[in-house]
Amino acid sequence: MIGELVSPHCLLPENNYASIDMQKVLVHGKHETEWVTISKDEYDSMNRTIDVLSEKELMAQLKKSKAMNVKSRDFEDVAKELGI
Repeated sequence: MIGELVSPHCLLPENNYASIDMQKVLVHGKHETEWVTISKDEYDSMNRTIDVLSEKELMAQLKKSKAMNVKSRDFEDVAKELGI
């Protein structure tokens, strides 16, 4: 279908996903693929994200903290400091 949004990851050099605007990546024509292949690491990461987003108490805490303007840090920065 014309105007169908697709994942832009295949359009960029390896591990350089941050500079793509998902709203601007379009494919022209019918999408024929029935299967999507991702790495196990990406699959595991997606599942962990879903698990976190599914925890109502944790999400309520995050919402409350955001409303109170509690200082937060980027996970990538913390992970780098911790060496993980």
